[in-house]
Amino acid sequence: MRSLIFAIAGALVSFSACGTTDPAPSLTITPSGSPLQITGPTGLSAVLVNTSAEVTWTASSGSLSSDKGLHVVFTPPPGAGTASVTAKAGDLMASVDIAMAPPTLTGKNIPGLTAPVTVQYDAQDIPHIGCAALVLIEPILRAVWRRNLATLKRQVEAQTTTGPGRLPRP
Repeated sequence: MRSLIFAIAGALVSFSACGTTDPAPSLTITPSGSPLQITGPTGLSAVLVNTSAEVTWTASSGSLSSDKGLHVVFTPPPGAGTASVTAKAGDLMASVDIAMAPPTLTGKNIPGLTAPVTVQYDAQDIPHIGCAALVLIEPILRAVWRRNLATLKRQVEAQTTTGPGRLPRP
């Protein structure tokens, strides 16, 4: 009788396991896009399913806050361009294509402007300012300074949030 109970219990366990299958191991990167549009440092995360392999990161250009872990910050090089960031975990691989461009000043009204002004950033992210009169330079310099300060603040924030309990590499 005892062996009959074990046989029935074993059959029930094996039948109940027939309907469940674990998904195949996978690796994805978030955020994603085709291409992912960025203007400054951007946090990337590896999402692993059914694997606990260590994640390693590489970038075709720019820099990464770390080369291992689930979370990294990608910092693009100055100027516009494209890059690819790849994550590997064991035999799994995922990548994201990135389109980079420096942030542009928006069409907001800048206090003190009385004539058109152009601000263009070159490949090294250096602003080139063109204005109709020299007296216009002060308000536009303030606007460029605020934009650069905001970019620097985003870079610092992105580099200090590379993941739980992790500090960025120098």
